[in-house]
Amino acid sequence: EGTVQITDRKVNDELGVFQDRVLFSFSGSTIREEPSEVWISDGTESGTTRIFSEQDRIQVESFHAAADRFYFQMGTSAERFFVSDGTAAGTRELAIELLDTKSYSLKAAFALGQQQLLVINENSASRLLQVHPDGTTSSITAALSIELDTFSRFDHQQVGERLYFFDEEDTLWQSDGTIAGTQPLDLSISLGEG
Repeated sequence: EGTVQITDRKVNDELGVFQDRVLFSFSGSTIREEPSEVWISDGTESGTTRIFSEQDRIQVESFHAAADRFYFQMGTSAERFFVSDGTAAGTRELAIELLDTKSYSLKAAFALGQQQLLVINENSASRLLQVHPDGTTSSITAALSIELDTFSRFDHQQVGERLYFFDEEDTLWQSDGTIAGTQPLDLSISLGEG
């Protein structure tokens, strides 16, 4: 009861929340022979579980929850992205084709009905990626030739099962999380008088 110490290892700076549980991680150490790990906890010893471990000295970053899954990134130069349902068996690497740039960061995840959508920054631009059930992704922005600035929380807003966002030309788009369901809004509608 009260305050409980979950671990005596140094936890990375970023915490996440997934289904009323906290997510935290440890960077690996080759000197101490400790792996990089992701843990989930309900605040009790019995409810604290390691869901990912890799014997590399890599920083785990950017927890983003979207309905029944959460996403995280490993690394700051050799980026890898993962999806998890909160269990070790349900945690796997995503297949994302990265461009030849030096800096990537996972900025947001959205659940749009049955669709999952990620926002990834690449240097000074962003990409919207549709996540498929098998862990592969499709770039909505590449497929539709949409140019996006670097992600800002004000550039993307979810309303129900749709995501609204602006491109570099300040065109307002809407998406249901699929390539076919992503289109610019027609703002030429006459609102009439009165």
